[in-house]
Amino acid sequence: MNTRIDMHLIHAQRRASEAELRELKSKLRTRWTAPMGARQRRALVLARELTGIYALLAWARGRSHLADSERSRELAEALAPRYRIEEPLRELG
Repeated sequence: MNTRIDMHLIHAQRRASEAELRELKSKLRTRWTAPMGARQRRALVLARELTGIYALLAWARGRSHLADSERSRELAEALAPRYRIEEPLRELG
């Protein structure tokens, strides 16, 4: 992997998404007194987002998060630009 990943940013996003997902799951596990369709959809979006983050973290370590290593690589490469560290411009001289 040649792309440098901002690990502080990706771990902050991971922690925030995990906390939100935990909160949603705790509400979804209780008796429903109101429609929960929006919360279920949000939980699914967060779960998929976290799978991508985990795949990117594994890819950065030279590993595969999913059993299908090709799919894991695709997820990581698709997400990498979001967390890429831009290289500073170097002066020619």
